[in-house]
Amino acid sequence: MSTITLSNRHNSVDISLYGGHVLSWHHNNQPIFWLSELADLSGETAIRGGVPICFPWFAEQGSPKHGFARTEMWQLIRHTETEALLELKHNQRTLEIWPNRFRIALTVMLSDDTLLLSLVFDNTDSKSWQFGGALHSYFSCDNARAINVASLDGLMFHNSLTGLEQQFNGCQLPNPIDAIVPSVNKIQFLPSIAASHTVTIDQDGNDSCVIWNPANNHPTDVSKKQQWQFICFESAIVNNLITLQPRQQHQLSQRISLSK
Repeated sequence: MSTITLSNRHNSVDISLYGGHVLSWHHNNQPIFWLSELADLSGETAIRGGVPICFPWFAEQGSPKHGFARTEMWQLIRHTETEALLELKHNQRTLEIWPNRFRIALTVMLSDDTLLLSLVFDNTDSKSWQFGGALHSYFSCDNARAINVASLDGLMFHNSLTGLEQQFNGCQLPNPIDAIVPSVNKIQFLPSIAASHTVTIDQDGNDSCVIWNPANNHPTDVSKKQQWQFICFESAIVNNLITLQPRQQHQLSQRISLSK
């Protein structure tokens, strides 16, 4: 699997060209993103963990699940020590699944305590098309059952496990959780009691934040001993799909900051 690495004094980020997939981010040797110990890195199937890119739909709004961007080879356009630009364009395989012409540019930019992930979707077709998707980020934590997110208290969310509309009661996340929370632009949490940093996720271009940890119903490429060691905070376009006219663009981004 072809990978590139971004690094500076405190950080290292590994990116796979397969899927345009950010595999890992380590800050002072501590993992910020979670990667399953059972993740398939053969380049033949979707990778569990890191930051999968979902496009042109989220979840099972189409087939394959989460779209095809995460299982396509991306092209490296530019690479410095702290920044990378990758690109995915329509091809014969994608046109057979989704008959629209497009270009996606992924920018990954690293600074001392911040990682910026930016997707720019470009309609290169002669007709309009509609899409959804997500930056499906897996964050490392000691225990997903103990994660507190103060900004969610009192907010309504759609529980995909039950199909019901519910309200967060307090700061602690329910478990298991598969929540679609509309109109959330910022998430802040402490990944562990002993953590030296707070994680802040600023989101733009999304209509929802999807929060996910399936607990005992975890996929086969998540081991039982790791099932509580991650929490997904996903910047998603899921309720209000984006329509792009020819030559129009849309940007979806996560700016992830670490603070003491």
